Amino acid sequence: MKTLLFAGIVLALLIEPTVAARLIRLGGAPHLLLGMLVYFSLVRGATAGTLLGLAAGLLADLTSLHTTGLNMMSYCVVGFTVGHTWESMYKDNAFTQAMVLFLAVLLHESIVYFVVTRLDIGAFLPYLLRFAVPNGLMTAAIFPLMILGVERMFRREISFDARRVVVRRRR
Repeated sequence: MKTLLFAGIVLALLIEPTVAARLIRLGGAPHLLLGMLVYFSLVRGATAGTLLGLAAGLLADLTSLHTTGLNMMSYCVVGFTVGHTWESMYKDNAFTQAMVLFLAVLLHESIVYFVVTRLDIGAFLPYLLRFAVPNGLMTAAIFPLMILGVERMFRREISFDARRVVVRRRR
């Protein structure tokens, strides 16, 4: 698992600012490093997801135009949030994984937007529809293909706990 994670992060760092950035012409750019964080958080839980979010966010900050620490904070929140679904979701379903990826990108984009614009709520909906939704769709569509490529390269499979876990009801 450690080899696959390291290879996936290196691949995401190489592909995201180069090849994936050219996909903006199709409507959005995939967040591959964020995708690695989501998959790791689904497998390992909230604590590990938060720690990897800290490290991955630092790497993303080094390659972005935002102020330092913005991606680090956002990735920590995403890793923690996704990791909390560890025991309450059937993760082996491809549709569920795509939805979690999509929602994680929306959460990340929302945090970045609100910090950069200092809570400008008026332009949030156009931003969401024009940038965040296309980026989320591209990530949910392209990232599983990257994972498949890493799995085939190392001849290992990233597996999830396939048992169904019941969500606790409130009383």
